[in-house]
Amino acid sequence: MKKLFVCFLILLLALSLAACGKAGNAKGIDLKADELNEANPGDTLRIVVKENHTTQYRWYFDVSGDDILEVASDDWSLDSNLFDRGGSGGTRTITFLAIASGETAVRMALLPEMPERSEPFDFDEDVGREQTAIYSITVK
Repeated sequence: MKKLFVCFLILLLALSLAACGKAGNAKGIDLKADELNEANPGDTLRIVVKENHTTQYRWYFDVSGDDILEVASDDWSLDSNLFDRGGSGGTRTITFLAIASGETAVRMALLPEMPERSEPFDFDEDVGREQTAIYSITVK
């Protein structure tokens, strides 16, 4: 019985290591604006931008290839501690999962927040002189 239990533990450990090896091929990639970024299906891609909620400006984005990238998360966190008074900025992290091969782009614009504005937005129509960033991505 004890030998059976030890064999079971060894088998469980071997299966766990095999599963880790397959998942270990996926990478986390921090995207760079105005450069060609390369990824593989299964990779996690991140865009990190500064955003201050007290200014009423937000980063809006659209993805040209919805069949290539999938939004996995969109988070904002305060940069400083809770004892700071108002006006503190934060960091917005948008995480995508590369789900298929192809070429795509994430276009972003820092725009005033408006109730009628939502994502996805019309990049060509909504953007004027505001701050913009384009992340070109090839998923192999």
